[in-house]
Amino acid sequence: MMVSRAVLCLGVLMTGLLPALRADVLRVDAGGGGDFRDLPAAVAAAADGDILLLASGNYSGATLDDLGVSLIGDGPNVKLNGHLVIQNLAAGKRVALSRVRVEAPVDPDIFETTPPSLHVIDCDGAVRIERSQIFGASHAPNSGDCIGFSGWPSGAVGLWVESSADVVLEGCSVTGGLGVEDGGFSGCLDHGSWGGTGVYVHDSRVDLHEVIATGADGGPQGYGGVGGAGLWVAGSSDVLASGVVAQGGQGGDSDDFLFSFMASYGGDGLRSEAGSLVRFVGGSFFAGDPGFACCWTPDPGVAQDLQGASVIYPGSPHRFLTTSPAREGESLTLSITGSVGDTALLFAGFGTLALHKPGLGGAIYVAAPFVFGPAPILPLGNGITNFELPVPELGPSFDAVLLDMQLFVQEGGGAKHLTGPAQVVLLDASF
Repeated sequence: MMVSRAVLCLGVLMTGLLPALRADVLRVDAGGGGDFRDLPAAVAAAADGDILLLASGNYSGATLDDLGVSLIGDGPNVKLNGHLVIQNLAAGKRVALSRVRVEAPVDPDIFETTPPSLHVIDCDGAVRIERSQIFGASHAPNSGDCIGFSGWPSGAVGLWVESSADVVLEGCSVTGGLGVEDGGFSGCLDHGSWGGTGVYVHDSRVDLHEVIATGADGGPQGYGGVGGAGLWVAGSSDVLASGVVAQGGQGGDSDDFLFSFMASYGGDGLRSEAGSLVRFVGGSFFAGDPGFACCWTPDPGVAQDLQGASVIYPGSPHRFLTTSPAREGESLTLSITGSVGDTALLFAGFGTLALHKPGLGGAIYVAAPFVFGPAPILPLGNGITNFELPVPELGPSFDAVLLDMQLFVQEGGGAKHLTGPAQVVLLDASF
């Protein structure tokens, strides 16, 4: 009954939406069935607020420069074979990325470190990334002469967030690029390159919900490469880690008698630098094992190397998923993890924010006014509880609508918890 009332409110509101909420849809299909065959051409033609609907297929990377669009995977296998850069996003704009695999290729011409597969930099607007997989490129083997450089070459970072004010990941996996054998110093001192970091955050506000962050293994040979960190928080960053699993990479094996003592360390699960803040809701953190060294025993990584401040929020993480995108006449499924005795309240609206609420174990992501909510739904059972919402007619002037949802959970033991956000794309039946 409660769900039906919520859907009725949603359907009534759809008929009176302001024109500013209308979203144009650009179909991107590598097979030729859309408006564009590749992502860069679609991005060049897009305007703020547009939804780029990507059919299953392989696409090139792209740069979104102060362009507030949504990249939505509309199939089981949507892959970007290149770097995705989100930069200079102005306040009040939003970039949404959903159901996309981002995996930049190895670049044999880059000696030091390949750029991150997904780079979010200098953004004041909202960046929302959900249900996506991000893989950093492996470091390319080097066969040239000994070349001087600053720092060690490594596999690429999966996701790098720099100087950005409002970034949220939900239900994503992020993996650094592998270190490799003969990763540098060829002709001088051979060594394995370091494993890439999964998620690196610098001078930014980032919320991670149900994210798996994995540091890559270091490469073998000579100096064994150091394993990458799963999650690395640097500078003045403020990070919420709710239900995060972070794993450090294994150190590479060393076969050099003279220099093996300099490397082969395992990577940290979580590393936070002085001046940063990490807010925890549950989560698991694992150190990477050391590699083998011929003449000594390297150290493993550290599960949590907390040099900055940290806060533990109450409650346990609850995962909230939807079957977005959904079309008129279809049903939208809400999937919620929970336990007997838990009760959830549903919020939905057309605006996004990120307001940390320590007493509620998370942050509020849906801006008022609400389409519906707080609306009580049925108590949660064991495991995953599903609720079906019929998608109403959007109206003749709407191709698509982007809706934000979130749950407030009252746990049976009394703790209160806010889930991560869910972005729901409702489409006209013609798409």
